[in-house]
Amino acid sequence: MSNTTKSPKNFEALAAKPATELHKEFAEWLFIKTGVKVDLKTVQLAVSFRMDFQASPENQASLADRKAKAAADKKASASRKAAKLEAKLAEVKAEAKPEPIDPVKMTIVYTGMGEPQVHKFGCADLKKMTRKTGASKETVTFHSHTELTSHIYADMIEGGESTLEENYGGYDCKPCVGKLDS
Repeated sequence: MSNTTKSPKNFEALAAKPATELHKEFAEWLFIKTGVKVDLKTVQLAVSFRMDFQASPENQASLADRKAKAAADKKASASRKAAKLEAKLAEVKAEAKPEPIDPVKMTIVYTGMGEPQVHKFGCADLKKMTRKTGASKETVTFHSHTELTSHIYADMIEGGESTLEENYGGYDCKPCVGKLDS
């Protein structure tokens, strides 16, 4: 049965060995490529112990610390970016507040057939329709579709037959009315 347990390296004994031809050639190559004259013993130690250093508990702890710091820095950076974006969003929302819409004078036509029709006051189609059908009408000024719905269906809402939400937009709003709500 073979013993597979590795014995610890004796770094001092390995460092005491003389530099090999490879170490000498590498030192010369570094000088040619970089212009930096490096110490031969330093090259020998770096080449010989690089992998041992990479695997060492000291280096692994250092790597873990750097990774943790990088993760914390990334999280802090993301938090700062999120705060900036939230501030920008709030700024955009503040700028994008809709301007109040001027009240619109409208005529509501009750034909007795189907939903009431809503026209802008003075609409040419309105004049033609009411002359032909004899429908009843009323003219009122509104700021929103909510006000308009509340007015048209007031008796049903107050009587508990239906709610504002159920009747919202439950009328034939003609194109002449234009934009009422923002």
